[in-house]
Parts: sequence; C-alpha cells; structure tokens
Amino acid sequence: MKKERAEKEKRRKKYQERKKLEERQGLELEHYEALLEIIGEEQTFVQSRMRLASSLLFVTGARIGEVLALKKNQVENLFSKQRPFFAFDRTKRGAKEQKAFLSHEGKEIITQRIADYKIVMKYSKPNNDFLFAAKQSETDHLSGQHFTSEMNSYLKILGERFNRKFTSHSFRKRYITHLWKSFGDIRLFS
Repeated sequence: MKKERAEKEKRRKKYQERKKLEERQGLELEHYEALLEIIGEEQTFVQSRMRLASSLLFVTGARIGEVLALKKNQVENLFSKQRPFFAFDRTKRGAKEQKAFLSHEGKEIITQRIADYKIVMKYSKPNNDFLFAAKQSETDHLSGQHFTSEMNSYLKILGERFNRKFTSHSFRKRYITHLWKSFGDIRLFS
C-alpha cells in the first residue's frame, strides 16, 4: 500500500513539474497585416491562395477544413456582388449550411483580396468546384495537412517577430474571443 502511494505521489509530482505548452494567442489586425507582409505580395497562385485563405479565416472564424472545403459559388457573392455574407458548411455541426456575416472591417479586408481571388480563379481547373483546389487536381481541394503546415511556417515567423506563439487555430481564437467580448455569450456562436 505504501509503495502504491509513493508511486502515485511520484506521478503527481512529475505531472505538476511537466513542461507546459505556451499559451497560444489570437491574431489581431496588426498581426494579420504582418502575416500578409510575410506571405509576400507576389502574384503567384500559391501566395494568392494563402493570402485569400488567411483573409477568410481571419474574418469568419471558420475552421481550416471549412474554409478549404468552400466551393467557388459559395464565395462568389463576396467578390462579384460585394455582399456581406456567404454560406458554408460547419463541420462540427453536421452538414447544415451556415451563413457567415462579415463586419464592416471584414468587408474591407475581403475587398482588399479581390486581386488574389481573381488569380486563384484564373488558375483553378474548370471541373474543380473548390475555391482552394489542389494545384494539380481536377476534383479535390487542398489538403488540410498541407495547408496547416504551410500556414504554420508563416505563423512561426510571425510569432518570432511579435515574440508570441501563433498557430493556424489563432484565427479562430481571435474571432471567438472578439464575439465573446462583444456579446457575452459564447454559446450563440460555437
């Protein structure tokens, strides 16, 4: 019995002294603007796709998989008709379509990405309905693993610049924190 208690105490002490992860930070507007600077302004397909995806993640708080699964016709309203919303599927709530309404700031951010949208559309394959299509694919969207890896490499540079820890989930954390501070009840948005 004493041996078991001693082992249990040893495990508890080890757990308390473990190395803890740094707290991840939400992305604010200044971080978002610096991220675009890090991605660069070159008009290549890959960089345009990253800037466009970053913008959609920043203004909607959507999950990466939800943004990557967007179809061209779902976001067309944002760029062609300048409407303040688009519909997309929430992965954690089933296949029910949700509308993402953009704030005034969100509309401005999306408007600034029209050139990137046009480049992404120009290089997309005609038979591929996905906005963020894999470069060589006729039917698939960009993989979440590939996108997250690429995005996290940019966010690592951003974190070094601001001496903070950012991950691809920082977009969502910022958005939800902002909603919580504005409305006070997070259950409305989860």
